[in-house]
Amino acid sequence: MKFRWSSLSLVPLTVCFMFGMVVDKLATHQMQPSGRRLVAAPLKRASLVPDAQGNAVTESGSISHEKGLSAGEHELGTGTRLDKNRTHVFWAGLEGTGHHLIMQATRTHPHVSRDSYALKFPCLLWDGKADKALLNTRWKTIPLKYASDIVKLLQEDKGRDPTSPFTFLNSDETLACNPGMMSYPNFWNVRDRYPDITTIFEIMRKLRKTLKVVVLLRNPLDTLCSCSIKKQYRSWSWQADVLRIGALDLAAQLRELRKDELTCLDYSAVADGTATESLDAFLYEDSAPTDGSSLGAAIRRSFNHSVLSAPSCMEYMCVDEKGKRHKLSLDECHIARDLFNAVEVLRSVCPNPLQPDRTIYPSIVE
Repeated sequence: MKFRWSSLSLVPLTVCFMFGMVVDKLATHQMQPSGRRLVAAPLKRASLVPDAQGNAVTESGSISHEKGLSAGEHELGTGTRLDKNRTHVFWAGLEGTGHHLIMQATRTHPHVSRDSYALKFPCLLWDGKADKALLNTRWKTIPLKYASDIVKLLQEDKGRDPTSPFTFLNSDETLACNPGMMSYPNFWNVRDRYPDITTIFEIMRKLRKTLKVVVLLRNPLDTLCSCSIKKQYRSWSWQADVLRIGALDLAAQLRELRKDELTCLDYSAVADGTATESLDAFLYEDSAPTDGSSLGAAIRRSFNHSVLSAPSCMEYMCVDEKGKRHKLSLDECHIARDLFNAVEVLRSVCPNPLQPDRTIYPSIVE
């Protein structure tokens, strides 16, 4: 399925082109032409170049040493080594795929930074009260000031607390800017308000900062049940439509990332621990704490949600907040199948192995 934006004009294309040049100028003081697609901006693949000490440095900022613990690394828990620089983490996923669960599980985790830097960053990405941030000016404004604000924050950062290596770009804190969870879409009042993680990567790579993306996945029926029936955001069909667009948009963006820059976390595989072990290996770079203090272990301990057990859509039951059971109609299953197809496109981008979604949907022609 080819995903097309039918309402775009030359103005947003000019916006993206100029944004690429602005980031070049802000971060490297070199003006280079950088053509960008609107949905998924092409990013340069990492190339190793020597730093002042002769270490190999990638554009994402990681330093490769042949052996030993560098002067910039610290011990963290049992058997853990991490670079002194922050590891920025963006939790990317559709609304209803577990952002709140993740934030609740890690809200007080000692490995997650909550300094002034960490609290300021989300507001520079998304301002829910006024369109004055990088991600929610995606379709409207040339975000010169918002890119420069992020560059300035990154350049002024003095590094992390050695015991708190991770800085989440999503936030559930009560912030004046009201950034939301930055899900796809973020807020429900406008259909095209989807983040664009490629713009963040462009800045991070220029400044050699580390950014990792965790893609949250969930069975489409559970996602629709959560958003449309439990939370009652919008109708089933409206919800499925905006989620379908979000899944295809996110998939296009992820194709521009290197495989080592993202991983996928399947909601249904959290309870048995297989998904969280893979998550820890990705975040801690195969040096996760072995004493149960990792982020993945914390997420698994807090997981008490039911997952899809029905083999087919027509057998699926959605339970609302009052405990009432809702059986889906044939039309609702047909609508959900379109979302399922889009999520399958998203799942195909994941670099880590995932269990297939074998839910059976009814055919349009019976």
